[in-house]
Amino acid sequence: MLHAFLTPDPIHAVIERHRAAYDAYQIAPEGVASMEANDEYDAASEALVSTACATRFGALAFLAHLRWWLIEEADFRDGYQPAYSLAEARAADLTLFLGTPLLPAVIPQSIPPAAPSGRLGMPQTSRFLRSVRAVGELLAAVAIIGGGMVLTGLASLL
Repeated sequence: MLHAFLTPDPIHAVIERHRAAYDAYQIAPEGVASMEANDEYDAASEALVSTACATRFGALAFLAHLRWWLIEEADFRDGYQPAYSLAEARAADLTLFLGTPLLPAVIPQSIPPAAPSGRLGMPQTSRFLRSVRAVGELLAAVAIIGGGMVLTGLASLL
């Protein structure tokens, strides 16, 4: 497992390329130089969202860079599609993977609340149905235990 610590994460090189392309685009003069810098910036953005992280430290660096870029270019998001949308999705996935808090989000009202088991929308059941369900579970438990006792008794006779 030592080789994992000695092998550099490829995401670091991609982050450096993206940051350099961003900086070059910001200071490029109008004209051909600006179009070339924009092309390199677009290519670096595509490489950024399509490169996987090999280590947890790479994922942390990648998430920090994505958060910076998403905030920095939020006003121009339409011009960076589909890379910008992919970056938003990657940032959300990395946030869940790394266990860091998400940025505040608006929760649509159309999604029903989730039950503790993870199922959406808890159905409202009557007291009678809950009682029938509890009795059914009790009978199933008795049948399993009784069946086990019968099988154990038959096996001891052999």
